Amino acid sequence: MTEISPANFRVRFAPSPTGSFHVGGARTALFNYLLAKSNGGVFVLRIEDTDAERSNLKFEREILSSLKWLGIAWDEGPEVGGPFGPYYQSERGEIYEKFLNQLIKAGKVYPCFCSQEILTAKKELARKNASPYVYDGTCRHLSSSEVNERLARKVKFVYRFANVKKNVILKDKIKGEVKIASELLGDFIVATSKRKATYNFSNVVDDLSMKITHVIRGDDHLTNAFKQILLFEALGSLPPIFAHVPLILGDNKEKLSKRHGAVGVLEFKKKGYYSEPLVNHLALLGWSPKDEEEVIPREKLEKSFEEISFAKSPAVFDYERLNYLNGLYLRNLPEERVLADFREVLTAAEMDLTHPKVDEILLSLKNQCKSINDILKHYPDFFVRSSDSLGEEDMEWLKSEKSLKLFRLASDVFSKSKEAFISPEEFKELVSLAKQEGIKGKSFFIPLRLQLTGRHSGMELNKFIFLNRREDLLSRL
Repeated sequence: MTEISPANFRVRFAPSPTGSFHVGGARTALFNYLLAKSNGGVFVLRIEDTDAERSNLKFEREILSSLKWLGIAWDEGPEVGGPFGPYYQSERGEIYEKFLNQLIKAGKVYPCFCSQEILTAKKELARKNASPYVYDGTCRHLSSSEVNERLARKVKFVYRFANVKKNVILKDKIKGEVKIASELLGDFIVATSKRKATYNFSNVVDDLSMKITHVIRGDDHLTNAFKQILLFEALGSLPPIFAHVPLILGDNKEKLSKRHGAVGVLEFKKKGYYSEPLVNHLALLGWSPKDEEEVIPREKLEKSFEEISFAKSPAVFDYERLNYLNGLYLRNLPEERVLADFREVLTAAEMDLTHPKVDEILLSLKNQCKSINDILKHYPDFFVRSSDSLGEEDMEWLKSEKSLKLFRLASDVFSKSKEAFISPEEFKELVSLAKQEGIKGKSFFIPLRLQLTGRHSGMELNKFIFLNRREDLLSRL
């Protein structure tokens, strides 16, 4: 990618199993995965499950299943292992203790004995004064004897970072250089006990001990980056290269909500989407290929992310675009795969698949489907004449003298045989006879389609006729 060799290029995706795995998290995982693949590096999956109250095994399984369905394979992490495990934060307490002791020894952290009641009162005072709350460092100034006395009485305490007055500078690959005065961060909490690290400290320890070189994540983590930079410095290390990607918006240009696409990734699978077009769509939410292609095979994506070159503006999750890509992908799948997928959906819905030409019907309906589940509507509709009310113009077509003559001709031609289905030769005969009567072009196809289907459009009329039983067509005529 840049100054880091492929052998040392290491990125990570670190989700918390505290809720459903949405498209925002999926895009972050994808960007990290593609950057690792394009640079010959390592993609690490780490589960940040230190929030015991909110972490849930169900959500962890959902994360793993979603990534597998999307084809985002991790090189190190759960189920795979690796040289820098464990890959669950809940199992890394001993490691956090080691790094915390390093900070304690260097005088970079101190014990804070302030009770929750005291802190709440200070926050309330700051609110009344309309000023941002930061811890005022009360316990930072305790003498050794005062600290030891409280420890002897087993007063509950946390470890706080001993902040110094300076500008904290973040050199972000997307945001550029951003700085903040360290006083605005205050003496933030690092750990609640020797083995229970806070989010920012555990994040830094894990990235440091796992040798992570690049951190690509949503820009809702931007404020965390400043505290993490201070912690990296306190541990005598350079921070990784940061890139904070703008969040995904819904089509209403507001933060993605459940109504506008913030649903679990596996919901897309349930709705009949394929993972490949979803990955294609996610990859283009904030990234643009040099050749401006919009339909990009996975193999090409895995070679196209050599650089961190993401947009600075938020991207919009566009269902229309996803439907287009999914429909395109569906139409280009091998027939055997399409039939298997359609049959699986229809069987689950307990639909009748005994029609002698069922496979031909399903393949003929393929172009009308944007998702696999669309077949649930189009397949039964194929056998039912539309009950939609026809407009005045439609009725004029149906009642014209030419149309009535056409319907009589069709009935006569289609009644000659007792075969279950109408043959191409019979259809040709109808076209020829109608032409002799001056009925051709629109005068032939429009009224015949309206009469047989009750619709203005659909599959090719001759194909529709060949796939329907003769008796059904005659009854409609």
